[in-house]
Amino acid sequence: SMGAYPFSNDIQKFTLLPTFMAWKRKLVIGGSLGLQNDNLRKTKAATSMRTIGSLNVSLNPWPFFGIDAGYSNYGINQRTGRIPLPDSMRVRQLTSNITVTPRFTFNSASLSQTIMMVYNYMALTDKNPATSVLTGNKNQIVQLSYSASLPESNWSFSAGLNYLSSRNYLGSVSSYGLNASIGKELLNQQLSLGLPVTLLRSQAEDAKGWILNTGLTADYTLTKHHSFKLNIDHTGNYFPTGSDQPSFNEIKGDLMYVYKF
Repeated sequence: SMGAYPFSNDIQKFTLLPTFMAWKRKLVIGGSLGLQNDNLRKTKAATSMRTIGSLNVSLNPWPFFGIDAGYSNYGINQRTGRIPLPDSMRVRQLTSNITVTPRFTFNSASLSQTIMMVYNYMALTDKNPATSVLTGNKNQIVQLSYSASLPESNWSFSAGLNYLSSRNYLGSVSSYGLNASIGKELLNQQLSLGLPVTLLRSQAEDAKGWILNTGLTADYTLTKHHSFKLNIDHTGNYFPTGSDQPSFNEIKGDLMYVYKF
């Protein structure tokens, strides 16, 4: 590309981005509505049309509590372009996403605490009968977390619960478990150390197993422009003997040097 950014051409877009604030900006409502289509020159085999809609709400009634919610809906449809387009090859899909995040925050000079829950639902719906069985899927993620930091001693802690489920034409996969981490800053905050741990109980159809993730992170700032980062990750996937799912252990390490201009 000779250093040039990729450019989209043969596309027209129309987008509205309204925002509404009330209650001394404690309530913010924003959204978008967009229409897009290509094949303006009538040279492509098919014309793609997209409809994009989203709504985001942020409510912060008190300093210690707030909640964010979002909904998005993205649709794509095709029609005949330069040549006839068979119905079995026509793309007609709808992707929906819902996110809700309530949070509590308690701050003081010696302790900062946050309690947060994240719920996310995503679904892809295929409107083409010839391909819907193979492409449709639904996913749900639920996370409940607690984090705390001690500014005076430079310690930080976190713990949480996780749930994940996914369903497609191959079957369903789900996992649930807990995670925790501990961190410490040393040498006048030049060195940051972290130790995260995650343990999940997983199920893929009739196969049940355990997933264990552990790691070590280190970030050392030598000067204003020079720093080093070290990440070591261990992943263990354990299923009973004779299961269709393989058991394995994997260790990955990254050592990075960063120069800031």
